[in-house]
Amino acid sequence: MRRTIERLVRRLPLQFRVLYRQFLLRVIDLESLSIQADIPGFLGQFAGILIMYSAIQGLGLLMGFAIDERLRLLSTIWSVEQRLISTMMLVAGLITVASWDNIFPDRRDAMILSPLPVRPRVVLIAKVVASAAVLGLAVVSLNFASGTALALILGGIPHFLRITAAYWFTVIAASVFLYGLLLAVQGITALLPRRLFLRLSAILQIAAFGVLVSAYFLEPKLNTPAALALAKNHQALEWLPDYWFFALFNQLAGSSPPTFAWLATRAWIGFGASVIAAASSLLLCYLHTMRKTIEEPDLVPATRGDCVFWFPVAGAQPPASPRSRLLSLDCLSHRALVAAQRLVCRIAAVT
Repeated sequence: MRRTIERLVRRLPLQFRVLYRQFLLRVIDLESLSIQADIPGFLGQFAGILIMYSAIQGLGLLMGFAIDERLRLLSTIWSVEQRLISTMMLVAGLITVASWDNIFPDRRDAMILSPLPVRPRVVLIAKVVASAAVLGLAVVSLNFASGTALALILGGIPHFLRITAAYWFTVIAASVFLYGLLLAVQGITALLPRRLFLRLSAILQIAAFGVLVSAYFLEPKLNTPAALALAKNHQALEWLPDYWFFALFNQLAGSSPPTFAWLATRAWIGFGASVIAAASSLLLCYLHTMRKTIEEPDLVPATRGDCVFWFPVAGAQPPASPRSRLLSLDCLSHRALVAAQRLVCRIAAVT
């Protein structure tokens, strides 16, 4: 199995493999970690925590349903299913928010890689695949034990494969839905002028974090048959994606009542729309955003119209001389050249 995977990896373009390794180490913002942070070790610890949580949760489900027969009530089973899907969507959303600034190529990537014979689409695909790899690691780590336990509880040995396939498809679709939705939001805002995009991006990142956490802890509990059947709750269910994919799971598992049909339909529509929106964002980034990243500056001098001055201005800083500007550009070009040389050396070492 390992040799087969290695053969498949070797068939990928060399540029993609090198860029994927580099971008994978930069998925998490390095400024939020210590200087001596080990990114592979950090990802391993992150996966270990999720695996431990999944193992404890799966063992608890098996022991609880084996000891107490009352837990096999439909309302309890639906509550467990909805909680697992909701937790997976929360983790997927938080990972996407944490890697918000590292999903699309930034100025550093554009300045270092543009002089090299690397196609922009290879850079973009490697960047997105590296971000999606961390999301896939979280999906597998968080659901390997709990998904197996849920399949054994719901279907036993006869229907184990069907329920397992339905569960894994549901959690992957829910994660892709949230990942694609946030990717589309970032791609749309990237069409704005770059200075405005950088200011708005931080606000959107904080807002996305607040919405995800608030929705997880404050959403109404409507996972009982009586609550789902009430017509007055349908308006709230229209804005709760975790209930959409909860209904989708029951539809794929063959245990969906007729009242779940419209929720499952919304899950299919949302999943397809998020994939199309994410693909459109990548296309816009490839055609428009990567070029604009180089042409437009990231930081500009502040003016009185841009901010509020709380203290009186004691004096104005003199404008930079042409010589200092040339020195700054020369320093930046030198750093980009050194980084490009290091990347070329790594490519040569791999070959």
